[in-house]
Amino acid sequence: MNTSYLIRNTAQVSCLNDRDECVTTVIIRGRWDDDLRSRMSRVLRACVAETPRMIIVDLSELSDEAGDSTMTWQTLSRFAAQRRAPIGVVVCACPPRVAERLRNSSTGYVVSTAETVRAARDALAGYLQWPQHHRMPLPPDPVAVFLGSRTVHDLCRNFGLPGLATSARLIASELITNAVDHAGTELDVVVSVRGDVLHLGVFDRDPALPRVAEEEPWHPDRLRDRRGAGLWLVDAAATAWGALPWHSGKVVWATLAIDGRSPL
Repeated sequence: MNTSYLIRNTAQVSCLNDRDECVTTVIIRGRWDDDLRSRMSRVLRACVAETPRMIIVDLSELSDEAGDSTMTWQTLSRFAAQRRAPIGVVVCACPPRVAERLRNSSTGYVVSTAETVRAARDALAGYLQWPQHHRMPLPPDPVAVFLGSRTVHDLCRNFGLPGLATSARLIASELITNAVDHAGTELDVVVSVRGDVLHLGVFDRDPALPRVAEEEPWHPDRLRDRRGAGLWLVDAAATAWGALPWHSGKVVWATLAIDGRSPL
């Protein structure tokens, strides 16, 4: 099972996925070095896989006198723009040397920058949500599983994606069940069409990452007897899945490729 997209905040790198606007903000702190580069690579891959409308990178707390992080932001911007559903990237509050190297880059690829995160968000107002986007609040009650998964099934048909309805309903059922059983908080189910993927997100108010059962032979009866085993079903059905922090807890998300195409 691929769990590389399960992201928790650390002292050096933190993420904030937005429930109502399809944007993820990434904040980097401390001195740029090989370890931080490696951490950033993993986090940014997860952020891109989640398919937001925009990724905003905040460098206001980054120390990078030599501008060595410049290539990371160039690579991120190029990779995000080359997806079938392009993702915008804005790098904010660049250290002086990073800003200089971005301006004078000979790669021929321009990285969008802004003075502050607020300036970036203000400039992008009205752009940060996908057109087909629906949010449904639910209580931390078993009935939420039925209500949420049935609504996801119906939304697939409303969005013109009946072929994804069964898989989307299964994924929604497992993600909502996990949120009810483990988080036990109010939750929101968000469904959106993001370019060439259907995106499902379950937002709860518990920052703890979902727990995944250890690998075992594929057998539905045995899997359902194990806490966290439902995520194996999500992993099998989804194109990609993971978890990111948001300001009140976390979102566990999954995508389904439309027409069977990979989103990458």
